[in-house]
Amino acid sequence: MNKFSKIYLSWRKGKGEPRHMVGEILNQNNDILFRYLDYNKAKKEGFNGYPGLSLEKTEHSNVMDLFSKRLINTERNDSERLLKFWEVDPATKEDKLYLLAMTQGINSIDNFEFLADFDITENMNFVTDLAGTSYYN
Repeated sequence: MNKFSKIYLSWRKGKGEPRHMVGEILNQNNDILFRYLDYNKAKKEGFNGYPGLSLEKTEHSNVMDLFSKRLINTERNDSERLLKFWEVDPATKEDKLYLLAMTQGINSIDNFEFLADFDITENMNFVTDLAGTSYYN
């Protein structure tokens, strides 16, 4: 199982725009916390916070239910195929924070991504989206 210390929340204005690290998710004694980072550059480009997490508070607790909406529904008929694509061990599919870290919580209808700060180990595999490969060949 890949280990990670935190998950960063990135936001970008749109396709082809730079990503901004606007928050981080931490597991502190089984309380999943979200903390906004310095988001001033992103705010100038239109960032107005993560839906459901007010910018008026810098830290929010018990946020896993909110972020769980971005996870693979493991009750779907094709969930095994999706878990295999993201190299998620089926034994860990109930660990929502781990599932968020491995799948990046990618959603086609917004500009957020969840990027885990993995502890690098020998023979570690990492699946991600690589931008610009078709443009730059």
